[in-house]
Amino acid sequence: MRYKFKILFLSLPVIAYSFPPPTSFDRNTTEAIADLKKYNGVETIYEGLSFISSNEMILGYALFMTAFGESTMHNAGKVATAGFISAEITATILKFATNRERPSGPVKHRWQSSFPSGHTSSAFSMAYTISKYYPRWRIPLFVLATGVGISRIGLNQHWTTDVVAGAIIGLGSGFLAVKLEEKILSFKLKL
Repeated sequence: MRYKFKILFLSLPVIAYSFPPPTSFDRNTTEAIADLKKYNGVETIYEGLSFISSNEMILGYALFMTAFGESTMHNAGKVATAGFISAEITATILKFATNRERPSGPVKHRWQSSFPSGHTSSAFSMAYTISKYYPRWRIPLFVLATGVGISRIGLNQHWTTDVVAGAIIGLGSGFLAVKLEEKILSFKLKL
C-alpha cells in the first residue's frame, strides 16, 4: 500500500504538468450550474456557501473546536486542522503546477489558478474528519461540502473537474489526517 501511495504522490507533478485544458464536459456542466443563478436567491446561496468554506472560516472552525471543545471535539478539531493543512498544501502545489485558467478568465498569480478547487478540498477534508468523530453529522457535512463545490462552479470560479479533484484531495487529506491520529494514539497507548 505504501509503495502505491509513493508512486501516486511522485507522479502528481507529471500529471499536473500535462493536465488538459477544460473539456466540453467542463464547459457544459459549468454553464448549466452557472445558469441556475437566474433563479431568485441562488446566487446568494452560492456566495454564502463559498464564504463559509473560505480558508479563514474552515481553519477558524477547526481551531475553535480544538480550543474550546470537549475531549472528542478537541481531538476532531486537531485532526481537522491537520487535514485542512494537508489539503491546502496539496491544492496549492497543484494550482501552481497546472496554472489552469478559471472559467471567469485569467488570474494574476499561478497559485490562484483553477485546478483544483481549494474551497472544495477544504470542505471535503473537514467533512471527512469531523464525520469520523461525529458519524451522525456525516450526511449533513457531505451535503454541505457538495454544495460548496457546486457553488464554486456556479460562481464561475472553477470547472467541474476542478471541483471533483478538490473533493478527492479533501477526502484523501482527511483520510490521512485520521489515520495519522490513529497511529499516534496507538503509539501513545503502547508507551
